[in-house]
Amino acid sequence: MRSLIIALLLFVLFTVKSQVIGYNLPPKSFYDDVKITMKDFTKYECKNVYIKSDSVSFLNINKQKYESLALSKIDYLRVQEGNQALKWCGYGALLMGLIAVINVTEYPNNMQNPSGLIIGFTLSGAVIGSLIGLAVPKWKTYYLNY
Repeated sequence: MRSLIIALLLFVLFTVKSQVIGYNLPPKSFYDDVKITMKDFTKYECKNVYIKSDSVSFLNINKQKYESLALSKIDYLRVQEGNQALKWCGYGALLMGLIAVINVTEYPNNMQNPSGLIIGFTLSGAVIGSLIGLAVPKWKTYYLNY
């Protein structure tokens, strides 16, 4: 009798949980660039994506026509959320700063203003890195739980 009650409670818990969770959708309902992966591993690259409560409508880039898919058939959505300018800014500053420090330590007699050289190289590396990072998109993945 006790095991029957526990089994019944577990059954109710899991059915209620699956009904309450629903879909793990992105916060906005419109996105410019989205990659959709279906449960059968079909992939779509999309523009002008509208996310509704039960479906997604989008412009298929490959076919150049509007389509609509049910959320129950989608495995996950990858949404473009900004770029990686800050990350690449750090990479550029670090790399060029290290090059400047190595130059200053290798050839100390040829430098008239070593701190200015290090600062100049570091700042130029940061600027170049951030310009590169502007072209690198940042993607966030939303797995649908249904």
